[in-house]
Order: sequence, then C-alpha cells, then structure tokens
Amino acid sequence: MFALPSEQGRKHVFALKPNPTSAACRLIVNGEPCDRPSQRRGLCLRHYTSIWQRPDLDLDDYGLAPLPQRWGLRVTLFAGMCRVREEGTDGPEKAHARGLCARHYKILHTHPGRLDELAKARAPRVTYARRHRPLDGHCRVAENGVGCAQGADVRGLCQRHYDALHRRADHFDTIARPPTPVVRRRCEKALDAGDAPLVCLVLANGLRCCGAPAMRGVCRRHHRILGNHRDYSLADFYLPERASVLSRKFDEETADGLCGVMEDGAPCARTVHVRGLCRARYRVAEIRGQLEVLALPARSRPNVHGAGNDRPHDSVDKNVLYDHADHKVFGSSGQDASVSLVESIRARQARGSIRLDAVKSTYGHVRYRLNRPSDDGGRGASEEEAEARARGYVQETFYRGGAWRFLHLDPQAFGRVVAGQAGALTLEDALEFQTYQHARVGRGGPTMFATRDTDFPEGVHPTHVMRQQRGRSPRA
Repeated sequence: MFALPSEQGRKHVFALKPNPTSAACRLIVNGEPCDRPSQRRGLCLRHYTSIWQRPDLDLDDYGLAPLPQRWGLRVTLFAGMCRVREEGTDGPEKAHARGLCARHYKILHTHPGRLDELAKARAPRVTYARRHRPLDGHCRVAENGVGCAQGADVRGLCQRHYDALHRRADHFDTIARPPTPVVRRRCEKALDAGDAPLVCLVLANGLRCCGAPAMRGVCRRHHRILGNHRDYSLADFYLPERASVLSRKFDEETADGLCGVMEDGAPCARTVHVRGLCRARYRVAEIRGQLEVLALPARSRPNVHGAGNDRPHDSVDKNVLYDHADHKVFGSSGQDASVSLVESIRARQARGSIRLDAVKSTYGHVRYRLNRPSDDGGRGASEEEAEARARGYVQETFYRGGAWRFLHLDPQAFGRVVAGQAGALTLEDALEFQTYQHARVGRGGPTMFATRDTDFPEGVHPTHVMRQQRGRSPRA
C-alpha cells in the first residue's frame, strides 16, 4: 500500500487567541488561527462540536460563559430603559447602547446572535451632502438624499445640521457657506470736532458717526468699542476735559448744611467735609487756588475774638433786631445786650442766623415808626424820608457787613406747621421755632436762640448769650 496514513484518529491541539474578537472563532488550532465566524460561545460550530465530543477537554476552558436561556424582551418596552427581561424580572437599569444597559450589552456583545435578537437594530448610517440647488434662507444640507426643510441660521445651515457638521471639517467646508470676511474697522478722530460737537467725533472707515456724544465727544457705542480695542486708546479720541466753573452759593442756600459750592450753576448736593465744602469740591478748589473765595475761613489759633469756624453761632429773634434798630435809628432802646449781640455779629466776632421775614419785619418797624407823628412816639418823617432811612439801616446792618446767615422754611416744613394743631405757641412763634430747629441740625448750625420772648421754647436772653460768648474760648 502506497497511500498516506489517515488523520482521522489524530487529535488537534487547541489554544486561545491572545486577543479574540466576537466575530471570529476564539481558537488557534494546531498553530493556525481559526477564521471561521463564531456561532456558539465564541467558537465556530466545528470546533465547538469537536471540544464538546472530546472527554479530555472542558468546553468552559475555551468558550465563553454560557448565556442564560431565560433572557428575553420585556413585555412592555419603555424608552430609555433596558429591553432585557432576566429570569422573569424586568431590570431597572437605564439603557446604555442599542436599548440595553451596560451589563447586558457587555455580555450579549460576545453573543452576536442573541445581541441582534434582543437589542435594537443598528441605526442606518446618515449621509450628508450639499443640495443640488441651495435656496437662500433654507438649509443647504441634503440628509440621506433628502433636502432639509429648516431655515438657515448659521452659514447657510440650520442649527441642528450646524451642530452635527461643525466638528467634521471634511463635510462642513464643502456644504456650509464660506465665512463672511471680517472688514477691519479703521477709526480716526474728526479734525473739525470743535469744543462741543453735536455728533460723535469718531470716523469709522472714513465715515463720521451720527451718534450723540455721551462722554467728552464720543458716543456710547464707540466708547465701548474703543475702550475694549487693543489697537486704540480712548485718550486719543477724547476732547480736552473742560474745567467747570465753581461759584459760592448764596447764604440762604447754605441753610441745608450741604456743600456751599455751585458747579456750572448747579448747586452741589454732597455733605460738607471741611470748611463748608464737600471732599471733591474742596480738592478742586485747592488745586485751582480758589479756597479763599469758595470755602469758609479756616480755623486759626486762639485770639481775642476767635476766628474762622470757631466763632460762636447764634440764632437771633426779631425783637433783638428791633432793639438794635431803635438804638441805631432813634438813639436809645434800653436793651444794651441786644445791641451788643447784633454789633458783635456785624463785626464778625460771632455768626448770626435770622429769618428773611425778620429782616422785612425790622424794616417795617423802622419805617412805620419814622413815619408816625411825634406825639405818637415817631419822628413825623415823610414817606420818602422814612423809606430812605429804613432802607439805609437794612443795607448798613445786613448787607454791607456782618456774618449773617439768612434762613427760610421749605414748603413741606411750612405746611406741617400751618396745618398742625394749635398749641401753647402762636403761629408766628411756631414758625420761628421750626426755622431754628431746621437750622441747628445742619453742620455748623446755631447753638443758641437769642430772644427776649420768655414764652419762646429753648430761647435765652441776649444777656445770657453775651455772657456765654465772652466765657467761650475758641478752638485751636
């Protein structure tokens, strides 16, 4: 016999592949990897049968763990929940891939037959292409050969297709519109800006901006653009900062205790910091050398009469002014303390706060007494002479000299006094008291109210006021 011996009785040598895949058989047979498709437990049907029939081999050493047979689909499928029903119980896990949870997908992935039976079908591959005839305002994408019906949002694509394609450069560059070229804006300052331009002074690419100036000749839009631009500085476009005009408030306007300066005709509403000025106006006045004009006199060292803001400040009633007027115009009044108090204010040894209507009342008192007959205590002067002497007294006492502060009530305070219930005070005294209270709460307000009216609350006689002033030592 010349035939070769039969291999029927020869036993094959099996080994596992180093990195087996789920698609092909897991075995290396006699040194040759098996490329047959896996069918049962990761093995092809031929080698599965061979190992199962051999008593010297254990199938568990070569094949995958057997899949439980009591696995099936849930009776009712829910979106987002695992589709597998295991041992008669629906799993509570959420779907991870193809409708299966992570554990079931990992086990079934090694059993392709059961995976296709229990998992969702694979989603068809989506293809993107540019429409043959793109329409303006419509999405340019044809998805699986069907044109998108959505409107164009970004570069000719709807938002959904833009999100799907903008990370895929090969599709995005061929389907989307080319990006709009960015025109570099060149900004310049208008040469004919002037001191107060009516429109923004910025030239953008040679065209003058029509916006209203918001800050030193620049509109709000260009102020934001130039302020955030790395190539430009706002200082190169600003107009020179205009110096404001500072002036002193009238004395009656400083009764509120606020800053005593007006800037460009508008009163400053900030609180007083030093010498009757707020912090900002004091600094500006100091830089411009206007402190002596705008601020109150500075505090100085002790002297005979006191100086600056250390001078005593008192509120004076109209009856004290009557005493002084009778002394100056008619020669005697018998109230030396009243006369001394008013003269100390005129000599700026003290400060005095009076109501404007008290000045008017004093003027009427002098004029009426001058015009009365001599037998009635007057001077029998004519109307013209009485008017001239009364006006001259007011000018000499309250205008040409003295440290006077004229007070008035605001409408709200006046309304509260007039509408209030009648009390122990007359309406005239109630208005006088309210004015005094309003003046004393401000910074540097009066500390005493000089009056001869004993019924007036918190009032003291001029004699007591003068005694207090003589015994008061000014602060350093």
